[in-house]
Amino acid sequence: MEKHTSYFNLLEQLKDASCPICSQAAESVQSFLDTYLYEGVNDDTNWNRLSAAGGWCARHGKQMEGFSDGLAVALFYRFEIRKRIKNLGERKAGGWFSKRAAQAPCPACVYQAEIEASQAHLLSRALGEAEFVAAMEKHPGLCLPHVESVLRQMKGARPRPSRRCRP
Repeated sequence: MEKHTSYFNLLEQLKDASCPICSQAAESVQSFLDTYLYEGVNDDTNWNRLSAAGGWCARHGKQMEGFSDGLAVALFYRFEIRKRIKNLGERKAGGWFSKRAAQAPCPACVYQAEIEASQAHLLSRALGEAEFVAAMEKHPGLCLPHVESVLRQMKGARPRPSRRCRP
């Protein structure tokens, strides 16, 4: 197995008692949100993706409170509220009380699912490395969803998307 930075980051996470996949995903999502606030707020593609999702999910919206840049969040929600006010009087196909169209998933949830799948794949391959196995033997282990994900990876099955995002 070729060992890249992500392998060594995962190996480093084994020094902490928490699930290494959860930890890596949390760090990556934190960085994703920070990048969004710093750079992504000026990108129409990001705005459209976030708008299609109806904004951040409750969990990632709450996480945004920890950043010091509320302006980017406020700008997006001002845009979203204005768009929804403009559309209030429009009658949808199927009548006024038709079911709401399915929303796209929260962009941070999509990113988190990709990171978790990638880390599960990496961990399943890393189990062939003696140094990694030695570190895993000292570690308390993975959380149950990630144990299942790694086992699916080892069987060669496609990863299932995470359902933990939207409350």
